[in-house]
Amino acid sequence: RGAVSGDATDEMLGALHDVLVRPMERAGLLSGVRRLIIVPHSFMTYLPFAALRRSDSGRYLVQDYSILQASSAGALAALRRTARASADAAGGARRSAGFAPFPDALPATPVELRAFRAAVRGAGGDAGSRATESRLRAALGTGGVVHVATHGQMNPWNPMFSRIEMARGTGSAADDGRLEVHEILGLRVRADLVFLSGCETGLGPSWSTEFARGEDYASLAQAFLYAGARTVISTLWPIADDGGAEFATRFYAHLASEAPPEALAAAQREMLAVRGRRVPYYWAAYQVSGDGESGALAHR
Repeated sequence: RGAVSGDATDEMLGALHDVLVRPMERAGLLSGVRRLIIVPHSFMTYLPFAALRRSDSGRYLVQDYSILQASSAGALAALRRTARASADAAGGARRSAGFAPFPDALPATPVELRAFRAAVRGAGGDAGSRATESRLRAALGTGGVVHVATHGQMNPWNPMFSRIEMARGTGSAADDGRLEVHEILGLRVRADLVFLSGCETGLGPSWSTEFARGEDYASLAQAFLYAGARTVISTLWPIADDGGAEFATRFYAHLASEAPPEALAAAQREMLAVRGRRVPYYWAAYQVSGDGESGALAHR
């Protein structure tokens, strides 16, 4: 989880690439392929596939492919059918919104918010005390892009209470500043894309239990997908405040013309070229799941 590199890490990433990807490439199954759709199982739920590395050239997997994750092939097809129906029903009513509820504790999150609003024409944005849970709930129901730059808290003992932290509003259960997994599952989310820019927002409880390993039904990312979001971007480990802002800025610059998996891969490749950001800790935590086809910024 730390910013650690070295021979041992490179060797491990190379070995994983040799086992999981190289046989398909040798067989010609990936010839001409530019996007991989991965259905992870068991411990591979927590594997940052973008960081798998060729042992011969040292190239990371994300340098050759964009990557989309799905819970199953059947779920992907069903999600795309549902997404098309939802898009037709929503018509031109989409609105986008960004949130940065803790600008003092997370001083780079207002930078994320500005980058988001600059990239998404007409997007709203709330920071500080205005970035309440009730405002987030309202935004999730209107479609478009929803960007949330805040704390994510995973609860391994009671995963239905894993949460996104927002500014406290009225204090009611629906506006207490703690949007929890069980609450998300009760929402009707219409967002094309939800970007959960916080710590461990794609992590579920199975690493800490002796049952259902890999079945991360209670991760924040999965909760949003089950509630109706077309595509969700989440993280596998804690991310640095300044690094998160830099990554989000790069991602939205590409989302203007590319689908989320390609925009995410482009941002990861750019981070690879930045001095001091090359190691996977800074960019490989981000993953995109869902239908992968939500051209959210096409609605600008």
